Amino acid sequence: MLKGLFFIIVTSIFVAPVFAEPPKFYVGSSLMASGFKDEDDGVTYEVNAGYSLSKYFAIEFDYIELGGDEVNESCCLDTSGIALMAVAKYPINDFSLYAKVGNFWWEQEGTVNAWWLQPSVDLALKENSSSVIWGVGVDYNIFSSLSLKLELKETEIKNDSTAMLSVGLNYYF
Repeated sequence: MLKGLFFIIVTSIFVAPVFAEPPKFYVGSSLMASGFKDEDDGVTYEVNAGYSLSKYFAIEFDYIELGGDEVNESCCLDTSGIALMAVAKYPINDFSLYAKVGNFWWEQEGTVNAWWLQPSVDLALKENSSSVIWGVGVDYNIFSSLSLKLELKETEIKNDSTAMLSVGLNYYF
């Protein structure tokens, strides 16, 4: 009897993952509001792709466009970057609460007007760096392959904290 019970427990440990929900790839996009002002009348957005290891964990790759930030009348910088994050999820019926943490490799490009030179000249600026990015959010499964997400992320760019609030969709396949 004890051997039979032991066999059932051990077998279920190895067989259960076979019948578990298969891992899913997903892609998505979001519109964002951030601490950066978009001076080019463009859109601040995020595009993401990920792989769900289980219903509790995923790995995600994001491209984030923060738009332009006018430092003063003579300087405007455009900031964008890529992020690689680990995602921990807690599903509750059709909702999922989640937290993310990872690294954000960002780049700032722009120009500064060297008004002190005669004649004044626009000088090109470019800076690259990386910082930790983290976030929390909630997903709502509209369909089994489509979810609506609301997310708050934060990172640091040039020693300034930048919060990003986004709403978007993820498509699972």
